Amino acid sequence: MIFYKGQIINPENFRQPSFFISPFRTSDLGKNDSIVKDDSPSDEELLKKFHSFFGKTHEYFLSGKEAINQALRFYNLESDDEVLILTTTSNLYVSSCVTKEIEKFCQWSREKTNKTKLIFVIHEFGKVYPDMERIKSYNIPIIEDCAMSMLSNNSQHQTGQYGDFTIYSVPK
Repeated sequence: MIFYKGQIINPENFRQPSFFISPFRTSDLGKNDSIVKDDSPSDEELLKKFHSFFGKTHEYFLSGKEAINQALRFYNLESDDEVLILTTTSNLYVSSCVTKEIEKFCQWSREKTNKTKLIFVIHEFGKVYPDMERIKSYNIPIIEDCAMSMLSNNSQHQTGQYGDFTIYSVPK
């Protein structure tokens, strides 16, 4: 390691700063940390915390794929029906965890057509889909995927409440 005019030049690896890019604020991380540090909440306390976030009507699954599958199953989709997938980034990439589950029932598309029977909105990387009111006006069932945006919200504090189903992933 060399010091030059108050700067460290060629520092050892352990002196290198770490940078993490995340959609979460420090206060969100602090909130999660306090939950983890609560070593032994009673079952009643734990359920109270979950109910305060998810509401009283929720179901737990072992994976996000299983939750997507169960939500899609509810609609009795036909093989020639389509699910419109919308994302906040408008990126062409959509995780195969989503598309493969949809393909078990029907086709998927990135554009609304006369075959569109369901809208699957993915709130990506902490960014909330900006025009949920317009999507709601289509009067087509909506599934909101908040797996990567669990603690994110829009100005109306409605994220996760537009959809007929909302999917969260606690590990993500």
